[in-house]
Amino acid sequence: MPMPIPGAENHAVDEERNKGIHDGNLSLNKPVIGWMSAWRNALASAVAVAVASLSASPDGISLHLPFQVYPGAIYLGLLSWPAFLSGGQGTEGGSDLQLGAYGGPAYTMASPLKFAQSGGTELRFGAVPWDGQPFRSPPYYGFRGILWPANGRQGLMADFTHIKAKAVKHALVDQDGTRDGLPVPPQEKLSATFSKLEFTHGYNLFTLNLVRRSAFRAKALVAYAGAGAGIAIPHVEVGRTGWPMASRTSEYQISGPAVQVLGGVEWRFAPHFSLFVEYKLSCAAIRGAVQGGASVETNLCTHQLLGGPAWHLKASLAMAP
Repeated sequence: MPMPIPGAENHAVDEERNKGIHDGNLSLNKPVIGWMSAWRNALASAVAVAVASLSASPDGISLHLPFQVYPGAIYLGLLSWPAFLSGGQGTEGGSDLQLGAYGGPAYTMASPLKFAQSGGTELRFGAVPWDGQPFRSPPYYGFRGILWPANGRQGLMADFTHIKAKAVKHALVDQDGTRDGLPVPPQEKLSATFSKLEFTHGYNLFTLNLVRRSAFRAKALVAYAGAGAGIAIPHVEVGRTGWPMASRTSEYQISGPAVQVLGGVEWRFAPHFSLFVEYKLSCAAIRGAVQGGASVETNLCTHQLLGGPAWHLKASLAMAP
């Protein structure tokens, strides 16, 4: 008859207890993992649709390098594709909170614009050019926070972006309609109608985004991609040529919706700190109320090549070879 091994019974009990704890953790994580997996597929589809839409440029709109439509699609694809490769779920451990700030060059594409005002003004403009002046005060900038559940590959990001857009008033633009009850010529400088037309304090965007990143790699480089939607908070600044200063509109308003897609690379150079570089395309529907019973409407889309520092609540683990 075999002799019992001292402590074997306690060892078996400990194994069962650990197994139960492990299974319990798995069952708790299953809803989160399942939810994030479903959103991962939706995110991939959203990015694909957004990239495809970049190939269609509105008639009459001239884009400038390096932010032309096709280069923009290439930037997004090159930076984001590693995030969708198969691999592990990332590092183990508790959830990570990532906080970051960024700046960089930004280019807002020309866009059609509608302006209506009581007294017989109903104008439709063609491709209105915009000047972003990203490095002049106030500059282009943004802040973001990303929650990475279980420090995995899927995350939820809250993103605030400040983008300026000033109409180039000396530019000749196509137009039709009436101004103060009289027909307008087919082409004219914007200054014939507007003494001021801009969103100098930003057509600010606040969005919630789904983000996916690649598995941790050697040299601490992590690729990521994301897409999201939210609202625009433009600072509407509109004034009519020849009208008194008191009639100008200069105020923040709520508008939108706003959407964006992004792709980037993060460098985890220290346990809690990183640097990131990113391409992002943001679009927003601007519907502004103007004094005197008027309104201005346009859709603004901005290409951004941004970068900045980030801080992580959870220290990074050793990178996989």
